[in-house]
Parts: sequence; C-alpha cells; structure tokens
Amino acid sequence: MKARWAISGPGLLFGVVAVIAAAPGSDGVVHVKSKYSVTDTIARADRILQHHGLRVFGVVDHDDEARKNKQALPATKLLVFGVTDDTDAKLMQANRLIGLDLPNKLLVWEDDKGLVWVSYTSAEYLALRHRLDPKSDLMKKVTIMLREVGNAVAK
Repeated sequence: MKARWAISGPGLLFGVVAVIAAAPGSDGVVHVKSKYSVTDTIARADRILQHHGLRVFGVVDHDDEARKNKQALPATKLLVFGVTDDTDAKLMQANRLIGLDLPNKLLVWEDDKGLVWVSYTSAEYLALRHRLDPKSDLMKKVTIMLREVGNAVAK
C-alpha cells in the first residue's frame, strides 16, 4: 500500500490537537500531548503508521534498558519508522547527511507529572539542518506526514 499523505490541500487527514512547537532557531522538536499511556500511544502509532503504508522498523524501549542497568526512567519509548515510497531516497539524493536523521522517529515519553508526550523532529528543522528547500513538494509532503502522524497517535 502506498502512503496516502497529501502534498497539498486545505485540511489535515486527522485534524489538529494541541501542539507545542519549538520556537524558530531552537532544537526543532515538536511535542504533542497524548491522552493515552506510553504503551497505548506506541500501539496506536504502530497501527496508524502501518494503516497508511508506512513501515515500522521497531521500538527502542529506553525505560526497559534503564531498568536492566538498575536505573530508574519513566516510560520512554522510541518508535522508528519510514516511508515505503521513494521519499527518503530523494531526500538523501538532495543531501546524503539527512540519513543521520532518517528513518523518522517518534519519542513517546512520560514527564515528571505523569503526562505523556509524543515528540519528533520537525520537517522544517530537518530542511534547515540539511540545507533543503522547505517549500519543495518533497519537504511539504514530509511536513504534512510528520504533523499528521504526531497528531493522530496522540488524539
């Protein structure tokens, strides 16, 4: 199944939830508050990504690894995913070093107050970091995909 992320159009596939985005010039990380537990948010992300033809490469369970080393860490899991079309290849053709940031990742984590967050690197920041045109159709596609995925898994 091909990814269904539209390059243009007035609406988003999933709608919008509250997003706290980093200010321009900052680290480029977007945070979306999830109404689910870390485990449930990861499961939702897996289902949503696969439903839309994106490939889930795996989940890194940071809190489990911390426990194995006798360290305490609130629930923190990293979901690694990528597109199944030629998007990543085209990005790397434009600048091979973007491969440091691909495949895409979602960090799902619980803060000190027990709130769960979905965090990801914004496409705008990736474009800036790797000197890619943020207004290109390719970067617009990535921007929409990341925003929709981040919002969909959290709502």
